[in-house]
Amino acid sequence: GWWWGYQYTDVGFYFSQVEAYLNHFSQVKIILTENLSANPNEVMTSLLKFLGVKFQSANFSYDQIHNETNIPENRILHKLLNLRYFRGASRRIPVIKSLVHLIEKRNRLDIDPSFERYLYTLYASDIDRLEALINQDLSIWKKN
Repeated sequence: GWWWGYQYTDVGFYFSQVEAYLNHFSQVKIILTENLSANPNEVMTSLLKFLGVKFQSANFSYDQIHNETNIPENRILHKLLNLRYFRGASRRIPVIKSLVHLIEKRNRLDIDPSFERYLYTLYASDIDRLEALINQDLSIWKKN
């Protein structure tokens, strides 16, 4: 079956996607995740003003992580619980939902260093073009 993740590297080329938005819409607000994480109140205040939303004050906190990467501890049980029957049942049956939660280990995946170098090389030119297009420093996205 088809899964969007097979095109993961393709969707990582942002330049053409951002350029399309800028070419088709007169008002586009670009927010970098790094800026949102570092300065949530400043970025959200800027976004609310851009959208014309009236507000008293902005006090946004992003201290709690809601969507961490999940790594199954028990791959066999994980495969079993990902069968079509269990996927639907895990939403309806608390015991199965608890099992799904128990088999998942909340950690970030470590990326193979050679694959990381490959990705930096793959995206380098696109990042340079995007940096010029949006007139923002994207050095944090580049390998030092």
